[in-house]
Amino acid sequence: MNVNLKRSRITLRGLLMLAPLVVLLLLHYLSQSRQKKMTIINDIEKDVYLRLIEYGLGLTMSRYLTAQAAHETGNFTSKIFKENNNLFGMKHPAIRQTTSIGEKKGYASYTSIESSIEDMALYLKSRGYLSNYTTIGAYVKALKEKSYFEDLTANYEAGMNHFYNLYFNG
Repeated sequence: MNVNLKRSRITLRGLLMLAPLVVLLLLHYLSQSRQKKMTIINDIEKDVYLRLIEYGLGLTMSRYLTAQAAHETGNFTSKIFKENNNLFGMKHPAIRQTTSIGEKKGYASYTSIESSIEDMALYLKSRGYLSNYTTIGAYVKALKEKSYFEDLTANYEAGMNHFYNLYFNG
């Protein structure tokens, strides 16, 4: 009986010594998993940014629009983004030229992300947004004046600033 008690103490002591190692291994695994997820998100953000530049929107405007797309899609995770390829929360327009293939769940639906970007460029040109905005605040103010979004201006600007700083000032 004395031998069994001694063995159980060793086993308990061994388990207690292994616990920190298990915790460290778990934390390492979770950190690797998060890094992989961020890489995927960053790949989307970089792709959007480069495609906006290809459409001739300039470096500053392309940065603003990338931040706007991230804000509108919850960092490229929203259902509307995934199901409709809709980066900007656009509605299907009734009058202007568009690349939208129709409406789905109340929002414009696109065949691809590229098509969504092209439609945003068409929208910006049709509404006269292609000025050189010196701040996100000035751009957001212009969007609000033309009723692009319903949220409070301060909230929308804060969301865009968050993603702008995350992607371009980080």
